[in-house]
Amino acid sequence: RSNERLMYQFGGVNPHIFNVNCTEILGDDNVRKGVLVTFDDITELEYKNLELESMLKINEQSMQEISRQNNELKILAENDPMTRCYNRRAFHAYGDKIFQDATGHHKNLVCIMLDIDHFKSVNDNYGHQVGDEVIKLVTAISRESLRDTDIVGRYGGEEFCLVLPDIEIGIALKIAERIRTNVMNATTYHAFGIERVTISLGISSITDGAQN
Repeated sequence: RSNERLMYQFGGVNPHIFNVNCTEILGDDNVRKGVLVTFDDITELEYKNLELESMLKINEQSMQEISRQNNELKILAENDPMTRCYNRRAFHAYGDKIFQDATGHHKNLVCIMLDIDHFKSVNDNYGHQVGDEVIKLVTAISRESLRDTDIVGRYGGEEFCLVLPDIEIGIALKIAERIRTNVMNATTYHAFGIERVTISLGISSITDGAQN
């Protein structure tokens, strides 16, 4: 057998590691006369390899941690902390890329502006904490009707912009109407003492001649 590993302890020091190879010794009559065994001391090489593997593992873990932290920083830099939608700066950056892709490939692109009606009265009558919960709920309801390829940006305090690439205007209108009715019919507002919340939406598309 060849390339077998053997560990041997000499006193109290670290074990020595040998690479053991065995070769038959044959006579003229092709009968085995004996076996030649060689022991190659690879202790230093093996410990260096273990040390290198340990360093590589630490380095890989460090790179993974750096990547994770970079992703977290990217999310924090691009997303509104309350709604987890894109903030206005990131929304414009991604929206511009989607717009350029749509115009470059002659695809339609729809933009829906969403505004919570009479939102100031919600804050004035129920407090800003309730107002924040209403904003988060409207955002969640809106996202339920969107695709993974659509993006949402918080454009202002209670204003949101939804970008829907490669979609027919008729389908986008149905999505907008679904969001409007779902927001209006949500019963979660009752927990805040509010009877209902309504939103207004406006739609624009490249087919309507939008230039930017």
